Amino acid sequence: MHSLAGAGVYVRTMAVFAVVWWLLAMWKGNTALLPSPVAVAKAIWELAADLELFKHAAISLVRM
Repeated sequence: MHSLAGAGVYVRTMAVFAVVWWLLAMWKGNTALLPSPVAVAKAIWELAADLELFKHAAISLVRM
């Protein structure tokens, strides 16, 4: 039961973060400065689809 409550707190926190991020992005209106969460998710999806995301992540891990 304790882990379920912890998961609820986590989900609620992430939802509040995403809503605040989205509101700030809409208020600012400058996608170069603060893109919306949807735009970021779309970019991550596109990079993952053509394996660029994994290629650059591997390069960064090798540098460490």
